[in-house]
Amino acid sequence: MSFIELVKFIYENIKRQKGRVVLTSLGVMIGSASIVLLLALVGGLQKSATAQFTNNASLTEIEVNAGFGGGFSSMGGGGGPESMGSPGGGSSSTVRTSSESEELLLTNDVMDQISALEHVVSVNANQSISGNSTLVYQKYQGRVSLTGVDVEDLSDLGLTAGEGELGLSSGTIVLGASVSENMYRPNYSGSDATLSTDLLGKQVKLEITKMSSGGRSTKTVRFRVVGVLSEAGDQSDYAAYISMTDADNIVSWVNGERVNHNTDGYSSFTVRVDDSDNVLDVADVITDMGYQTQTAQSFLENVNSLFSSLQLVFGGVGAITLLVAALGIANTMTMAIMERTKEIGLLKALGATNKNILSLFIGEAAGIGLIGGVGGCLISLALGSLLNAVGGAYLTEQATASGTTMTSSIIYMPFYLPLFALAFSTIMGSISGLFPAMKAQSLQPVIALKYE
Repeated sequence: MSFIELVKFIYENIKRQKGRVVLTSLGVMIGSASIVLLLALVGGLQKSATAQFTNNASLTEIEVNAGFGGGFSSMGGGGGPESMGSPGGGSSSTVRTSSESEELLLTNDVMDQISALEHVVSVNANQSISGNSTLVYQKYQGRVSLTGVDVEDLSDLGLTAGEGELGLSSGTIVLGASVSENMYRPNYSGSDATLSTDLLGKQVKLEITKMSSGGRSTKTVRFRVVGVLSEAGDQSDYAAYISMTDADNIVSWVNGERVNHNTDGYSSFTVRVDDSDNVLDVADVITDMGYQTQTAQSFLENVNSLFSSLQLVFGGVGAITLLVAALGIANTMTMAIMERTKEIGLLKALGATNKNILSLFIGEAAGIGLIGGVGGCLISLALGSLLNAVGGAYLTEQATASGTTMTSSIIYMPFYLPLFALAFSTIMGSISGLFPAMKAQSLQPVIALKYE
């Protein structure tokens, strides 16, 4: 029996049993569609998460915080209240820290050591302001995360201007994109309860509150708004940046003594590296020095690892569905052999070999798997497009309303995913038909022809 004759036999037998084939292939359709859609959903979520993070974080930056001497171990971190005003965003990332108890401060000497490392382009100090910081304009007020920086222009830290300029000097302040939107009039519910005025160029007040043994006290400092950052979709939208000189004056008042960065250190360093490929190597060196490091790369590695695990779990769920469908194919082929025993005997009597019979029934089982796989791929493509159209539009609307950014697609289906499902369902069908086919080839022609 030639290959073409074999294919014709398979086609005619499948065509002859349309009802049974359709019912059997439905299980394969559901299984293959489940695999494709679940994996595409995980892929879409992964793509959305990584795209949103890389849009809001610099892949060439390392945030360095005070550490503790000795070796290092891993821990989660990032995004806490004390880091909300960190330049370059505030997105969560992985923190690697040392394990001993001796605190290592971020002093000027440490800044010089890090600056001397290979691939390091710049190191900038940041000083977070402890205590409650309230921005006040006329009758409006709102909480801000206040950070002092030692750069003359915030663009050196990867920040971009939405309005005005990013140059900082004593007495000037740059606000995050959403700061003014969150200012309100306390105990007032009129139409102008929230601030609608553009603060660029306006004189504002910062009220810093601290608690001490003497009770609650407040310091008021006046600033001129020289710039507003472009919207980033992270904590920097709610931050305010001032010069290091002004920050030192405020911190000195909060602590009750003059700041000395050579002994007290800074809150954090922002380290810029020449290339994103070198970020993890530089971070490892800084970690070995005993300091905590936060990098976008480490966070992305953890995100990708998490989604890879989800793909295995969801793929396993779809595979179980296909396994049930495989049992259905095996049952269908077993019943077909019982019904076609005489046909098998006749084929053997006419010269068909055991290999021909084996190939015939395995081919029919593979055909059922192929039909189910094609149907499943078409279903998954249709549902994927529908989910992207409906769900993507909804998520985009919600993201816009909340002032964040998000990709409009929640289903990411690379071309190889349906092809994989198609191949997998066909192979699974072939394997399901193997045992019934072996049973068919073992039938003796004389006995098969006498079968009733």
